[in-house]
Amino acid sequence: MKTFQAGTRAFALAALALGGGAWLAASGSRAQESANVFAQSVGEQRYSISLADLMGFIQQRHMRLSLAADAKNWPLVAFEAHLLNQTLASAAVYYSNIPIDYVVAAATPIGKIEAEALAGEGAKVQDLLDQATAACNACHTAAEIAFVKIVRPASSPFANQDFSPAGK
Repeated sequence: MKTFQAGTRAFALAALALGGGAWLAASGSRAQESANVFAQSVGEQRYSISLADLMGFIQQRHMRLSLAADAKNWPLVAFEAHLLNQTLASAAVYYSNIPIDYVVAAATPIGKIEAEALAGEGAKVQDLLDQATAACNACHTAAEIAFVKIVRPASSPFANQDFSPAGK
């Protein structure tokens, strides 16, 4: 497994992990300080989780985000979007062969989804989720695994969770 290394990629990914798609707007010493804190927390530890396992977590979070968005459960949408971006950042940190441009292409609309949901707005969420899904599939195509095609779920595999907003 690879260890975390400082540099441009580490800086970008640390900012991504800390701020979702909004990392593009991060600048100056605050962002660099965040990257340094993140690098110190990762240190020289080695991680044994496989890329396939991380992608499985990402797929599950994508499903939950989609179902929460369909139910217009904005607190759950914000929660799942945040977790999804954290997991995307983890995959990119642990596996340097994942092109950062594809991570950013997926994380940016997911960060916007989180912001929309936190504001109690949902008008753009479905389109943003479609953009993120398309970015995932573009990455799979670039990695020559286009046979792994992500789609929005048609039904919930989570029989033990109600995705409707609280109190409904």
